[in-house]
Amino acid sequence: MSKKAIGYIRISTKEQSNYSLSGQRSEIETYCIKHDISLLSVFEDDGQSAKNFDRISWQELESYIALNHKAIDYLIVYKYDRFSRNLAEALAMMEKLEKKYKITILSILENIGVHPKSPVFFSFRTQILLNANNDAVDKKNRELSALESKIDGIEEKYIVNKLDDETYRKWKTRYESERMFLMHDIEELSEPIANTWKRYESSLHKLSDIAYIYNSSSMHSKKAFINVVFDNKLSYQSGTYRTLFLTPIYAHKALILNEKGLLKVEQSFTETSVSSLSAAKESNIEHFMRLMKWITEAA
Repeated sequence: MSKKAIGYIRISTKEQSNYSLSGQRSEIETYCIKHDISLLSVFEDDGQSAKNFDRISWQELESYIALNHKAIDYLIVYKYDRFSRNLAEALAMMEKLEKKYKITILSILENIGVHPKSPVFFSFRTQILLNANNDAVDKKNRELSALESKIDGIEEKYIVNKLDDETYRKWKTRYESERMFLMHDIEELSEPIANTWKRYESSLHKLSDIAYIYNSSSMHSKKAFINVVFDNKLSYQSGTYRTLFLTPIYAHKALILNEKGLLKVEQSFTETSVSSLSAAKESNIEHFMRLMKWITEAA
């Protein structure tokens, strides 16, 4: 039985050249066909601000989900920023929909490659949203810098009598008004970053927390995890686990486990050499990607 989904597309008046509604709709429809997903409906907000969720079609979408959530598997968007330009509100809304209605949210353009139920999924998605938010702040700051240069320019012309009083006041008033709106936008975009970063940072340790990842997994995933971390070289002898290989991301645990007599690791973690006892000839990045592949498949 194919999965069922609804889509959400949005465009603001300032984005007409970046993301067309028809383009977003087409991407969602193509994605659903490719992955054998039945697209039930697409909700569309045209020219609506992303500062909050007080949008006509978004309200309709929430009402639709509340009534039909048992028949909906996915909410698909072109990009996560279609939710909101307010980072904290976007994350809160995603968490609400996923926890309350058990709906998986998918972004076509930002395919994380990690299963939504993975313990590190939140960190990965938050990083994407943080990057998008920071890009938006940088863009606004560049616009503000260019505007302030214009203000300096008309003031210089006014000082040397190249502008009359009326012309100066007209442009000064216009630029100061634009400056006020830009500063408000920058403040609004920047405010939630600190709090969101604290939450994101607090979950980063989970990536290298063996106990957390292991205990959060199904029996099948636990077996896959052990195979990835120890490269199928884990054995038990005389009351102690032994391995010829340990994924480098967990190298800092090796000494502690060895001192406690729990695990003997016969592998060098130096940059200049690789233990001849280890059959794995991958770089640290490749080890990391193998671990991420396991996390992606974990239920």
